[in-house]
Amino acid sequence: DKVVLAKTVNAKRQQDSKDQQNLSQQPQFTVEPPQQNQAQENQSPQSSVVALQVTTNHNRAKHRYVEQSRPFLRKLGVTDAQGQIIPAMSRKWKQINKFLEIFAGALQQAGINEQDQLSVVDFGSGKGYLTFAVHDYIVQQLHQQADVTGVELRDELVKLCNVAAQQVDANGI
Repeated sequence: DKVVLAKTVNAKRQQDSKDQQNLSQQPQFTVEPPQQNQAQENQSPQSSVVALQVTTNHNRAKHRYVEQSRPFLRKLGVTDAQGQIIPAMSRKWKQINKFLEIFAGALQQAGINEQDQLSVVDFGSGKGYLTFAVHDYIVQQLHQQADVTGVELRDELVKLCNVAAQQVDANGI
C-alpha cells in the first residue's frame, strides 16, 4: 500500500540570556494512508496514523575559518548589519569558507603556518572576498602579521577594495 508521509515541524524559540539564537526544534512526522476507496473502508482506524519522534541532537555548529561578524564581510555585502549572511550571498559565504579550509591545510602541510609574517598575492582578486578572507584568517586565527596583496586590472574594483580595507582597518592588505 502507498502511504503519504506528511512532515510537520514545530519549532519553539527560547529566549536564553546566554545565547538568543538557541532554537529548540523537534520535528514530528505523521504517516497517513492515502484517501481510502470503498474497498478499503473496513480497515481498522488504529493503523491510520503513526507518530514518530525525531531528535535534532546530531546537529552541531560547523567549524568556520572566518566569523560571520567580521567587518569586511559586512563591507563587501556578504552579511547584513546584524552579521547574518545575506541569502543571495550564501554561495559566496560557502566559497570563502571552503577556500580558507584548503588554504589552512596547505599552510599547515607546507609548514609555513608558524612563521611570524605571511605574504600572499591574490592574482585576479576581483571584489576581494578571498583576499580579505585570507588576511582575516592569518591575523585572527593564526595570530600573525599578514601582507596580502590583491592584483586586479579593473580600476573600480581596486578602488572598492582599497576603500574597504581602510574602513575596516585591515592593516597589511
